[in-house]
Amino acid sequence: MISPAADYVRFLPDVSQRRRVGGKRLLSPESVQAATTPKPGAPAYGFGWGVPAEGLFSHGGSDGTFAWIDKKREIIGIVFTQSPGGAIPREQFRRVVEASVYDE
Repeated sequence: MISPAADYVRFLPDVSQRRRVGGKRLLSPESVQAATTPKPGAPAYGFGWGVPAEGLFSHGGSDGTFAWIDKKREIIGIVFTQSPGGAIPREQFRRVVEASVYDE
């Protein structure tokens, strides 16, 4: 998917099934289920999305772009960077954001 950052920000809540984009669902519930359900033989991957744990989904681009959704903690995070062949800060960024969220 190639899109402006603003479109991607509107798209991610649809993946998390928390809200619709402009009042419309972009993805069917079946498509979201396929993307976020681990596949046999690849337990940490759905169809196009990483699924490292229940309720946690992520997707990365070739040059460092990274998005993740943590449904339990209600976090949607996005890193937009162009770092071909360089240091990609996405995991560090995710850890910092998650550490800053107060869990009751």
